[in-house]
Amino acid sequence: MMTDKFKFEMTPETANVEPQIRLRVRDDEYCLAIVEEDLAEALLLLGDREWLGTLTIRLKRPLVGSGMFAGCCTNSLLVDVDTRTVSLSVILDYPVTFSYSRLEFSRHLRHAMKELSKARRSKP
Repeated sequence: MMTDKFKFEMTPETANVEPQIRLRVRDDEYCLAIVEEDLAEALLLLGDREWLGTLTIRLKRPLVGSGMFAGCCTNSLLVDVDTRTVSLSVILDYPVTFSYSRLEFSRHLRHAMKELSKARRSKP
């Protein structure tokens, strides 16, 4: 089930609102701030049912691995888009791949963009 592993969340900061992805692996949770333009591009590409391929979602702040991957710096999430599934790959303490339905992943992206837009409109 996607809800326990993957969640988009908007967090207000002093100057702006930034989209974040929360990834849960075992007992660890990772909160990754992502680039809004990449979120919009991913949504646009996923909206085209004929489009298959790979895209990247850049992180605003690099993620530095630990353990076996200590010092390994991850700057983006790799997203493989298939006909019905989407696989999201990232190196945390070890390489991790999350698989989701393409439809549900698109819904989460759309919801994140709506929330981001709403947060910007309500900001003074």
